[in-house]
This record gives sequence, structure tokens and C-alpha cells, in this order.
Amino acid sequence: MKRTASFALAALCLAALSAFAGPRPLTFDDFIRIQRLSGLAVSPDGALLAYAVGTPDLEANRIRTQVWVLDTATGAARQMTSHEKNSSDPRFSPDGRSLYVLSARGGTRNIWRLPLDGGEAMPVTAFPVGVNDYLPLAGGDFIVSLSVIPECGADPACTDKKLKAREEDPVQARVITAPYYRVWDSWQDGTVAHLFLWKAADGALTDLTPDEGPVPPLSLGNDYPFALSPDGTELAYTANHDPRPERSTNHDVFLRDLKTGGVMNLTSANRGQDCGPAYSPDGRWLAFSRMKREGFEADKQDLIVYHRQKRTLVNLTAAEDLSITEYRWAPDSKAVFFTAEVHGRFWLYRADINSGKVETVLKTHNPSKIVVDPRGGAVHFHHQLAHFPKEVFTLDLKTGKTAQRTFLNRDLLAGIELPPVEELSWKSTDGTTVWGFLMKPPGFDAAKKYPLVVLVHGGPQSTFGDDFHFRWNAEMFAAPGYVVFMPNFRGSTSYGEAYKDAITLHWGDRPYEDILSGVGFLTGRYPFIDGGRVAGAGASYGGYMMNWLAVQTPVFKALVSHAGLWDMRSKYGCTEELWFPEWEFGGDPYHHPELYEKFNPANFALNLEKFKTPMLVVHGAHDYRVAESQAFQLFQALQRLGVESQFLYFPDETHFVAKPRNAQLWWQEVLGFIGKHVQ
Repeated sequence: MKRTASFALAALCLAALSAFAGPRPLTFDDFIRIQRLSGLAVSPDGALLAYAVGTPDLEANRIRTQVWVLDTATGAARQMTSHEKNSSDPRFSPDGRSLYVLSARGGTRNIWRLPLDGGEAMPVTAFPVGVNDYLPLAGGDFIVSLSVIPECGADPACTDKKLKAREEDPVQARVITAPYYRVWDSWQDGTVAHLFLWKAADGALTDLTPDEGPVPPLSLGNDYPFALSPDGTELAYTANHDPRPERSTNHDVFLRDLKTGGVMNLTSANRGQDCGPAYSPDGRWLAFSRMKREGFEADKQDLIVYHRQKRTLVNLTAAEDLSITEYRWAPDSKAVFFTAEVHGRFWLYRADINSGKVETVLKTHNPSKIVVDPRGGAVHFHHQLAHFPKEVFTLDLKTGKTAQRTFLNRDLLAGIELPPVEELSWKSTDGTTVWGFLMKPPGFDAAKKYPLVVLVHGGPQSTFGDDFHFRWNAEMFAAPGYVVFMPNFRGSTSYGEAYKDAITLHWGDRPYEDILSGVGFLTGRYPFIDGGRVAGAGASYGGYMMNWLAVQTPVFKALVSHAGLWDMRSKYGCTEELWFPEWEFGGDPYHHPELYEKFNPANFALNLEKFKTPMLVVHGAHDYRVAESQAFQLFQALQRLGVESQFLYFPDETHFVAKPRNAQLWWQEVLGFIGKHVQ
């Protein structure tokens, strides 16, 4: 099925927005031009910040990414790369004289050097296989992450040759002997990521993890996959030695002595996830994150510090009802700065190593990608809100004042009305307090009646936060004249561990009750919301909830199910990370079928008094977390049982819709489908 009548309807809706006088609503043409900030690095002397800026190119159907540097004293920014091929992952050399980036301008993704005093980019490495990650060392050497075929060892050319021969083989069949043969959006090709030492003097490559599987593991983890001790003698990295990785979250932090080759599993006593090693600047400590419960990928994440001489471990956040996300050492090695999510926004904290005291440093912004100025006086970070795309900000630690450093979208968004979100709470059916966010439409008039669009997040252990989401953007949903409701039902993060845990074994009851009670609360409290014109949309778990709502209640006039779970038994048989459903449903569906059946939308398809809401089904062919068969089965059921439905299928997308032209079609179809039924 190609473009339908909803395409034309959405185009008319969006075109009509330009008729607003004064500040106008956001349109897709505006939205797709918004520049996207990523990465953040600070130079050794604190004088420069480096970051990447992605600019969507609708015509080329790609996002062009270039690297910039900013003078922290003057605020002056300059673009460092402009090649047709993207540049990303900026890192400063230890001496501060050069900036390195990753770019495929030579064919495969390699390291390139940019002199900070001017001049052309020069290739540093020329591996025939792409660089996954890298760490600049003194003297121009690097630790690099490369995905290689194990028998090829430290010979990337051998890996490249074997992969090309496989591609050219007329027989493309696979012999599969174990699960985990495809992960997230890729089939496993026999390569594993290893860490290598690359010497600038002669180009010699040494495998630092020759006896390991993938480093880091294929799933889970954080932004700190490996680290080198300041004296260069020890490598810390994350690996998983479980023989059944598809059922295991037991990642561990390993320490490898680079002189003797000896390896120590630092975290063998913990069966949950340990990852993300980060050495203190003085080399005395190693920080990492820890989850305690085996098999639970969304467990509380604590900040652990290891004293390397005393060989003691200290949990700095054990007493805090917080789950950490990012962390960076203070330059004096006396504290660690970290972020944690609180009520849909991130706060910045400081944990003192000696006293163990945790104090709040910043809660007025929404910081991510934090880096600490080596001089100790500032923290730089990305800041965003639902009505404010990401920009670089700086926090002065002495004065507590923040300053905006980049203004990527100021001119583009001038004259566009972007309403902020409002946090609210209500009581669910059992008396539990539930939280969420509400966004009113541009040009809001309390005397008018507006349709309500309910957005349900995925995860399910995540949250709809106060952020500018480029796939599920609340401003885009509000722009046609809708009130947007984002309930953070039980299971959502940022409201404490007990609140998050409440969804486990309860996929279809507690969140369902929280969402419906929230809709009832809003329609009863706000006369500007039309309770007869309510639509819902969600992806992943949010798609599951759309399917569950479809067979449980007739309240909604339209539902959009993106990458939604329809049949829980067959979903288990087609997914790759088995620890996830086994934790959420109390085991596998063969030995413990009860909850797979109880909360299975497909089991209620014949509930025709309720299963009649018009649905738009959306899926990507390369989604291996929620396989496309879920959408096929759902659409088949809708069509066979006479429910008005459409299927938007992307043969070139994954769990997400990332390509600009595909995103354009997605917004046209989604808004068009909703508009058809609630306008």
C-alpha cells in the first residue's frame, strides 16, 4: 500500500497552519530543518568545546553531520569539517593541538586529524573495516574498536577480504546454530568488536582483547565502553562471559594489565549489569555503573567507585532513590558529577568520594552529554526542553549561573509558537498517584474545544520527558490543533524505583488503568478538551498499549500502533533479547504461559464490541526487537474482522523511522489518519 487519502488530508492540515497570524505553529518543513546537536568534548586546557551538528537534507534523504569547535572564553564558534561525508565523534589530542573525528570520507569510517590552528583534515588510520570507537593517546597512538573475524586476529584486511567474499558468494544462505543471530537491526556476520592498540610510528596493530567476545557486549551498556588508566598500564572494559548472552544481562568490568596480559574480573560477585569504566584523573579510582538484579535491564543503576590500591568498592548512590545515567570525574578526583532523571527531566548531582555525600548541583535545566572543564570551574552540557531543541550550555560551578553557548536553531524557530509542557498528576483507579505532561496547542483558546491525542512511550521502563523528541515530537502532534497528553504510567522511569518496578508482571492492567484514568481526569477537569474526540499513538511498548487499548476499550476514535506487540507468544519467538520478556512476564511462554496469555492482545480480537477502533499500523522491515510479523498479524486481524485500518510499511527502516523522506511520509500519514477521525 502506498500513499492514501490521509496523505492529502495531512497536507491540507499542515498547509493551513501557515494562515495563523502572529507566531505560527510548527510545520514539517520547519521541523525537518532543525539542526541536531550530538557529542561534546572539552580540550585539555578547557579553552575549546567540540561538538557535532546534524542537518537533515530532505532532497538527499540523509542527515549531514559536521563538527564544530567553540571558544569557551569568547563564545565564538567555527565549523571544522565540511566534507560531503559525515564527520562525528570529535576528540581532542592529549596535547590539545589537534582535533580528531571519525569520517568515511576515505571509503570506510576512520580517524582523521584536524589541526586546530588551521589546515586540511588528514587521514590518521586507513583500516579497510570501519572504526567503531577510539581513544587518542599521547604521541599520536590510539586505542581503536574494530569489528573483526576472530580467526583474522589483528589483520583487518583479512576480515575485509572474507566479508567481501561472502557478499559475492551466489549462495547467501546462513547456517545458524544458536540464538542471538540478529541483534536490534542487524544480522550477525561473524565479526566481533575488539579493542586494539594502533601505533602511529609504524601502523602496528595489537589486539588488546584477543580472548574476548564482543567488547562491549552487543546490547545494553552505556556511553563508556572502555578506558585506559592515566599511567597507561591498565585497560578497563565491559564484556559478558555468559554462554547464553541472549538471556543474560550479566555484563562485567574487566581490568587487563597491559604489561603482563593478566585479566581480572572486577565485578564477578554481581550477577546484574556492571559497565562503563572511567578512571579518575589521578588514577587512584575507577568509577562504573551497576545494576544488581540479574536479567532486569532497567534495574536501578548505581554509581560505584573502586579504590585501586585498597581494592575496595563503594556504592555512592545506594541511599538515593535515583538511577544514574551519565557520570564524569571532577578534575581533582575528589568527586564525580552525574545525572539522574527526576520527573521527566535530568538533574545534575555531585558525589563526594571521601564523605559519600550526594548534593544537587543543577535542577533548572535538562542536562545530558556532560563534560567537566579540566580547570574545575564549569560543567558543559546539552540542554533541551519539549519546546527547545538541544543547545550547548555551561554551568559556572562557583556562581551557579548557566549560559547558553550555541544558538543552532534560533533564527529558524523565530516566529514559531512552541508551547511548553505542563506537569500534572492524578489518581489511578486504585488510588496510586500517576504523573504525566500536557501540551496545549499553539494559539490556544480556553473557550474552544480541542481533540486530545494521547502519546504512550516505549520501553516500557522509560518516560515521556520534557525533551525535544525527533521521532515522537509533541510539538508536531500539537501543531494541527490538538491537546497532547503524555502519561508516565507505572513503569515509567524518573519517579522512583518502586514506581518503575510496578509494571513488571502487569503490562496490561496497571498502565492501562493509569492511562484511562488520566484521560478521564483530563476530560473531567478541562472543558477545552473534547472527550468525544480522543486518539492514541505509541511505539514499541506504546504500540503494544495501542493494541491492548484496541481490544479493551472503545474510548478512542483512532489509534496508531508503531512497532507494536500483537501476539505475545510469537513475539517471544522472533525477538533477540530473551532476558527482557522473561523478566517482564515471569519466564518463557513454554514453562510460564500465564501472563503471555492474560496480557495478549491477539487473544481478545473477537471482542468485537470493543475491537472496532480505526487503526494505523506502522512497522519497519529491519526491526528485530519487535519483528515485522507482529504488524502483519495485527493488520491481518483488523482487515479480516472488518476494522477500518491502514498499514504503513517501511522496507528500509528499523525500530525507528530515521530517513528524512520516510519521516515526512510518517508524519503525513500519522497526522492525516488522526485528523480524519478527530477533526
